[in-house]
Amino acid sequence: MRLYVIKGAGIIILMGLLLAIPFRRLGLLIAGLGIIALTMGVILPRPRIVQKIVRKARRRKIRRI
Repeated sequence: MRLYVIKGAGIIILMGLLLAIPFRRLGLLIAGLGIIALTMGVILPRPRIVQKIVRKARRRKIRRI
């Protein structure tokens, strides 16, 4: 389930690129952090908090069906 991490990092990159229009260095810094988060997210597993939320969401979906 790597989509979760990529989606979050993608938002950070987009925010960075939007901030790069008025503030060049700050925006590029945030976009860089987003790219690092994306690469680290692919390598490292998700935090336990996120896994708990996903599990709860799955349980609710199963109950609805």
